[in-house]
Amino acid sequence: MQPYLFKIGEFPIRSFGLMVLLGVLAASWWLSRTLPKLGVTEDDPVGDLAVRAILTGFVGARLMYLAIHPDAWTDILSPIALWRGGLVSYGGFIGGALGAYWFARRRKIPMPRLGDAAAPALALGQTFGRIGCLLVGDDHGKQWKPPVDQPDMADPWWTLHFPSGMEGSLIPRDLLDQPLYPSQPILSLM
Repeated sequence: MQPYLFKIGEFPIRSFGLMVLLGVLAASWWLSRTLPKLGVTEDDPVGDLAVRAILTGFVGARLMYLAIHPDAWTDILSPIALWRGGLVSYGGFIGGALGAYWFARRRKIPMPRLGDAAAPALALGQTFGRIGCLLVGDDHGKQWKPPVDQPDMADPWWTLHFPSGMEGSLIPRDLLDQPLYPSQPILSLM
């Protein structure tokens, strides 16, 4: 678990942001291989789709975060203040789908065909995002507890432990150094 990778001056480079970037690049690479099979070859269709889906995806992810956490809405910049953190993946999926719909309508591609091409790219990008969640301690699993009839049972090998003293972790203090179900690795495989 490594929430911060390094700093450029006073600006921290977060592992989650890097993993999201890698996910976007991997998904774009996938689309560059599949969009030509749909007959979309003119101009830069991957760039066009990626820009639309990424921009609308980030807006959707941020707005969903603000809807769930209204206390984070502090000023007029709150909707675009990605540097403050706070994204919700399913808001990003909704926003990204709207961007993809916009692309499909503009290019006259049937949405089901574009969906077939984009679904694996979305899954690939999500894999990287969930690894980013693991690195920062976000979307952590529930605490594992031994069975009632075996209270002294050792923690299973598959549990995750987030160490205390980790700067920038999103794990609640009461769950640090506790055995947790490995939700992020499981979700990255789905």
